[in-house]
Amino acid sequence: MSRKKILHIEKLRGLSILLVFLFHMELPGFQNGSLGEDVFFVISGFLMATLYGTIGTRQQIESYLTRRMSRILPAYYVVIIVTIAASCFLLLPHEIRMVVEQGTWSAFFIPNIGFWTDTAYFDYTNFRPLLNLWSLGVEVQFYLLFPLLLFIERRSPTLLFILVIVSFLEFGLLNYIDPRTAFFLLPGRLWEFMAGFYIVRMSGMPEIEMSKLNLQVRNILGGAAIVLLLALLIASPSFSIDNTFFAICALIFLTMAAVSLGFSIGSESSPISQSLTLLGKYSYSIYLVHFPVIVLVNYSPFGGTVLSASGAGSVVTIVALTACLSFLLYNFVEIKTRTTLTGVQVCKIAAAFCAAIILLSNPLSNLSQYRLGPEVFKISSSLNDRDSFRCTFVMTLLEPFAASCQINKSLEDAEKRFLLVGDSHADAIKKPLAELLEANNQSLRLLKENSAIDQNNPVEDIISEALECGVDAIIIHSLPLPDEVAAVEQLVLAVQPHLLSIVYIDPVPIYSFDVPKKLLTDFQATGELQSLGKSLQSHLEEYQELHAGIEQLSRSYENFIRDRTGDFLCATGCLLSNEAGEPYYYDSNHLTLTGAALLEPIYQAISEL
Repeated sequence: MSRKKILHIEKLRGLSILLVFLFHMELPGFQNGSLGEDVFFVISGFLMATLYGTIGTRQQIESYLTRRMSRILPAYYVVIIVTIAASCFLLLPHEIRMVVEQGTWSAFFIPNIGFWTDTAYFDYTNFRPLLNLWSLGVEVQFYLLFPLLLFIERRSPTLLFILVIVSFLEFGLLNYIDPRTAFFLLPGRLWEFMAGFYIVRMSGMPEIEMSKLNLQVRNILGGAAIVLLLALLIASPSFSIDNTFFAICALIFLTMAAVSLGFSIGSESSPISQSLTLLGKYSYSIYLVHFPVIVLVNYSPFGGTVLSASGAGSVVTIVALTACLSFLLYNFVEIKTRTTLTGVQVCKIAAAFCAAIILLSNPLSNLSQYRLGPEVFKISSSLNDRDSFRCTFVMTLLEPFAASCQINKSLEDAEKRFLLVGDSHADAIKKPLAELLEANNQSLRLLKENSAIDQNNPVEDIISEALECGVDAIIIHSLPLPDEVAAVEQLVLAVQPHLLSIVYIDPVPIYSFDVPKKLLTDFQATGELQSLGKSLQSHLEEYQELHAGIEQLSRSYENFIRDRTGDFLCATGCLLSNEAGEPYYYDSNHLTLTGAALLEPIYQAISEL
């Protein structure tokens, strides 16, 4: 690869990492900067084809894997270790557990799969300083797959091209039906790497030989591609995770043009060129370091993943820390190990790191209990006091086309079968409800649609699934919508011909503040746990109109039963925690498993219908 080629690739790397950095700081005008990660995918495919495009023997493949892993793993593991270590001294127990879990996924090169199986990208309740490693997971998986792709190409170039087209079509389809899968997983991203790969493969074809173009013409065309690329990433309206398909297609095309044609930004000695080249040189270290720095600098207890800087001082701190740590990581880890490690040493480092993080995960998570005390530990642990969200991956895999999933053990001879319908509040009570029903030889399914009865979860669909599953009763629990009573009555009337019962569990008390955060703040201020949230009267007045309408339905229809949550959550005032200091909520309105257990009399009454 020529010096000229190296420089323009290095500048493109520098430009991409700058855009990604500014995007993650949520600075105005860089709302599409995350697409710079896609530019890295194209560059990776280009470099793999350029540097390793002819490997084929076992010795060559072993040498290739050693060089790739030596280039990536030492700095990658150092950042994970330092982030976890910092977390143990700065964070609350539940947040440490999240970071350790992310480190565990990353140790096995599957951070992208870990985040894919978790909740939504940038979910406000989760603390994710290692979220940026998802793209490195995709990169490593591509590197491991690359020798197989070369084998397929040698056997059948047509088959390889078909695989790339399938990846492209899969990405396009998933962007509309499951954007998170398209975003996080390699199969939908493979075509981006292969776009760079085919730049190299096509460059030798006489009919498209780029070197035949005049150097000045190539630079003009490549420069135009860069200008359009910047316009797409900076001047365009914001692209969300589920509407990026056409933007990414344009981005990949422009990146291919810039990579294959080359470009120049003035003379190589100009400040802009030198700055981009320097950023490109440090791009890998910057990418590893910048995101944990942003998240940890902006950290506040129970604050989740906060990216936007709070002011000029915060911006300066983030930039300075990122620059210093990237310099140290590059000069004392990255360049020291990229050519000195053997294959055996790389394997030993990876195995030792994976074993260590598995063995230390629980001790590290519990370490802060001694630093913070049992009261804070219990408050923090409320964020882990909940079941996996909605239907798990395994549940969905077992019944991919069903509208609901089996929550407790599937009972062929179940005495009664129930279908739980509702939003995340139904999800919060599903585990204790399912356990009690299973103890009584009864079955519970949960509707996959995370919604109250509305246009996203119409009555017809609920009844169809209830009949398909042969349930005896439908249980409703959610935060109410404005037309809640009318929607519930519509369902009650619709199920009457099918002799189904409807059980309505009243909404739980909700608050204008995050309950664990308030408990922590009050405890730190007074040294005592303040457990009273609101009065029963206040709760009843908040839902006065809804309660009146639901009560009227319970008197009008024999197949409709109402259960009052206030009777159990607010018997002596609506409480935020129990006497042991364990919170009843993990945010402002969702019950923990500890809180949901208070509704056991309701679950028992449902079982005895």
